[in-house]
Amino acid sequence: MKSGKIVVENLYKVFGQNPQEAIDLLKQGWSKDKILAEKGAVIGVSDVSFSVEEGEIFVLMGLSGSGKSTLIRLINRLIEPSAGDVYIDGQNVAKMANAELVDLRRRDMSMVFQSFALMPSRSVLDNAAFGLEVAGVGRKEREKRAMDVLAQVGLDTFAHKHPHELSGGMQQRVGLARALAVDPSMMIMDEAFSALDPLKRREMQDLLLELQKTHRRTIIFVSHDIEEAMRIGSRIGIMEGGKLIQVGTPRSWSTSRPTTTCATSSTPSTPTATSPPASSRPTACPSTCTTAWRRTPTRCARNCRRWTSTTPSSSTARSVSAAPSAWRRSP
Repeated sequence: MKSGKIVVENLYKVFGQNPQEAIDLLKQGWSKDKILAEKGAVIGVSDVSFSVEEGEIFVLMGLSGSGKSTLIRLINRLIEPSAGDVYIDGQNVAKMANAELVDLRRRDMSMVFQSFALMPSRSVLDNAAFGLEVAGVGRKEREKRAMDVLAQVGLDTFAHKHPHELSGGMQQRVGLARALAVDPSMMIMDEAFSALDPLKRREMQDLLLELQKTHRRTIIFVSHDIEEAMRIGSRIGIMEGGKLIQVGTPRSWSTSRPTTTCATSSTPSTPTATSPPASSRPTACPSTCTTAWRRTPTRCARNCRRWTSTTPSSSTARSVSAAPSAWRRSP
């Protein structure tokens, strides 16, 4: 077994009537599409193995449907694995009894969701203290600990407000405070900042990095944003078709471009002063249009980030070449 705070070995998740049959067919070389067509089974995660060191932020990236969210829910066993093992501090979560699993989630593991998942009838303080309440901590103690983490995220003065009185960024801070209140050694963050506007997202990234300086929690962070991944991640893993197909550090990615389709389409590239010939521009809005959007200062009338038939003016092209990072943030 590999060493690490979290160790995942040969993990599979098959949605269907006969998971083991589908796993055997995968090992024989069948594609997930063929298994779906002939056996009716959906391959969520296929033979994934990796480890996460203590204090590390491991970022998972991939296109929609690549298996990211399924994988992190296999790690904390919100979804039961079809095969494989997940070790946290040497304990096999995949084979853990329910009572042990519940205790592990309550004392040593937290999850932050994209949707905030706050309870509207409860105050900010009560939302932040909810995990402690479930764990059986007394009211006085849990409110003290919740107030401490609210101060860490800059919301102690809003403790007695309700979620509807807060902005989206502030609501996400409450969600983060709720996760931190139980003082977990590991956190799973499922696109936690993706619903925020770019400025608020950067503020939350700064906050997470600042908290890491003092607490060094082990974090698995799911993201669609390569710039976010390279900014906060210790290492980055790419998922495609249910498989973890590439893992590297931000430094290695900055010196050599990723080889996968997902990473290539997400990696920032310097805009050029000329657009490709009209014949190479898509006539519809494809799912991979983000790459094209990062390389052209023009946009279609439907505002969809694909190539348009308009060639950028020389002045616009010059300004883009002069400030590529600014252009990537705002077309």
